[in-house]
Amino acid sequence: MQEHEKIKKIRTKLNLTQQEMADALGVSKQYFSKVENGHTQLSKEKISIFSDKYGISLDWLINNKGQMFYQDEENISFADNMDNFVPLVNHISLYNSYIIAVGKFIKQKYPNAVIEDILTSAGKFFMEEVINKKLVFSDKKEIKENLAEKISADKQLSQNILNTYFKAYVDRMENLDKNID
Repeated sequence: MQEHEKIKKIRTKLNLTQQEMADALGVSKQYFSKVENGHTQLSKEKISIFSDKYGISLDWLINNKGQMFYQDEENISFADNMDNFVPLVNHISLYNSYIIAVGKFIKQKYPNAVIEDILTSAGKFFMEEVINKKLVFSDKKEIKENLAEKISADKQLSQNILNTYFKAYVDRMENLDKNID
């Protein structure tokens, strides 16, 4: 397959018009049409822009080696879709609040607690809250502000967190013993 055929294949695969592709490359639609029909070639500069903008493998485009995209299409569409990114950041931020609150609680009780055990406990507590639908992500600010108080006030919750911490500690120690043997 020749370069101009590959360029047309990429454009159609990305569901772009000639005008959209031309605008992205900074050329006229007429010029781009000539490129697709093999009457002229894109400059090295335009090929570089083309490759960067659409994740096209230069090795595929120029040397017929490898895959069309240097990333798979799912990664490209995910990276371009900020709608997926914002909720992820919010969830990570909320999870971080759980790590901080659980960590402070455990450190108050056990100042020599190991971070690995604290993270395991916080993760299990967070997932339990998500699974049991006790956690509503829209109340993020309220949760961040009140989580430490909630842990301190609720004796059953406090005991559950400590039990999870003890289990994480015992599991880690058992794994250490296995690795020593």
